Amino acid sequence: MGYIRYNFFNQAPVMNSYEDLTDQLFQKLNKDRDRLHYEKQVRMEDLWLDEKNHLLALPEKDYPVWKTELVRVNKYNEVKIDHMFIHVPKASNYSQLYATLTWDQLKITSPDGDILLEDFRPYMKKRKALPWLSIIKTWIHKPRVIEYSRYRDYLPGRIKDFLFVDNLLIRRKRLEGLATLLVTHDMKKINEEFYELISQEKLPVENNPYEIDWSQYDSLAPDKEVTS
Repeated sequence: MGYIRYNFFNQAPVMNSYEDLTDQLFQKLNKDRDRLHYEKQVRMEDLWLDEKNHLLALPEKDYPVWKTELVRVNKYNEVKIDHMFIHVPKASNYSQLYATLTWDQLKITSPDGDILLEDFRPYMKKRKALPWLSIIKTWIHKPRVIEYSRYRDYLPGRIKDFLFVDNLLIRRKRLEGLATLLVTHDMKKINEEFYELISQEKLPVENNPYEIDWSQYDSLAPDKEVTS
């Protein structure tokens, strides 16, 4: 470990992912075997080829290394893993859940053993789709919480403007319409076809005391929208 650290990581490596870093290290170590052994004065590659003949075969199946811990569910249907909050669908049915963790993945299960979520651990930095339907259903019961939710910044622009009305009754009705659409559409598609869905009355706009000319409003917003 010390040899690798001081020879290959004397500066922070530039990497796209952990898999990319593993590949970089593999290439460096392959190249490093071309030098002479400091004591035997024989090429490291030749010593390795000779030693391989005496090695035992590795197990065909990986040895499972994992741990399970009890995690609490907060009022936003989230659990805390690796110092980050993760939304868990159907978590509102429980006060506590079990998190089974391997080095790169997590599995959240109920006390009855039902699997509620399987995903990469947060530090893996894997891009993933947010469970919008589950999030929106949570907001329906507590429409005021949108303003403080960590997910509000990931809402596409048109959808965000549509939901952020002061009247909570209208906000709840719009959330219910959005939840219905999420059964057959993803959030990005709803945002792209927003005007068509409005005209088809699949998103509620009636009795809106805060009428907005959406096309004019869009013209003032940046072209690039945050989607997930």
